[in-house]
Amino acid sequence: MKVRSNASFFEAAAVAIDSLRGSKLRSFLTLLGIILSTTTLIAVMSIFSGMDVYIANTASSMGSDGFRVLKMAFVGNFDPKKFLEMQRKNPTLLPEEFEMLKPRLTLVKEAGMTAGRGGKVGYSGDTIDVGLNAGTPNVATMSGYEVDLGRFFTDTEDERHLEVIFLGADVKERFFPNTDPIGKTVTLDGRPFTVVGTSKAKGSVFGQSQDNFVFIPMHTYFRIYGSRGGIQYNFQAYTRDQLNQAQDEVRAQLRAIRHTKPGEDDTFAILSTETLV
Repeated sequence: MKVRSNASFFEAAAVAIDSLRGSKLRSFLTLLGIILSTTTLIAVMSIFSGMDVYIANTASSMGSDGFRVLKMAFVGNFDPKKFLEMQRKNPTLLPEEFEMLKPRLTLVKEAGMTAGRGGKVGYSGDTIDVGLNAGTPNVATMSGYEVDLGRFFTDTEDERHLEVIFLGADVKERFFPNTDPIGKTVTLDGRPFTVVGTSKAKGSVFGQSQDNFVFIPMHTYFRIYGSRGGIQYNFQAYTRDQLNQAQDEVRAQLRAIRHTKPGEDDTFAILSTETLV
């Protein structure tokens, strides 16, 4: 029986080899299909894993213990009808609400505001389009911006609405490739701003640079561009374990400030790194 079994195995192997030799094209296409499908699976899994890491560590800029309040946000499938409803129902976030909210919070280590829009920065006759960011001074540490040269702007500069500016790495390299920019004057949408610092390069993700930006004080931004649009509230819980409790506290206090009745939907959105992932 053992000899017969071995003979059967070799016979089957010989038939298989003859079949492969006789159908070379079909064999090649079969192997090619297996290779391509395996490669595609590995690539897709790598992309998803990379996006998780990117969102958690870079894109969200919130850290594992941070979260934001926005006028509205979509996570998942986009619903145009729901978007229009939220656009109509949700009021714009205001600095006055933020000032009312801050003293009521006990589970939040840091609280700040940000706003953003497009802008044009110029120097010595050269002008480029940038992402214009504004924020309270504590946003630098909350959002993970690292200083390369100089410093970030201060509370005094924010309170006095001074025209000082913090440059992203791309902007610094464009205008001051071999020069210390600290103390130099650039224009932002035609207004002169004094450079106080530059950011370390963050690099690009999916071909999109994260360094083509400038940062100015929040109240300087309000003076120039107004305070009735594009504002976000930024928060940082004391610990990662308290993140959900801190979000619940912010939600409850903001609902109270807006006199939202029990059972009614929130008129704002809360977004964290965990939600994005």
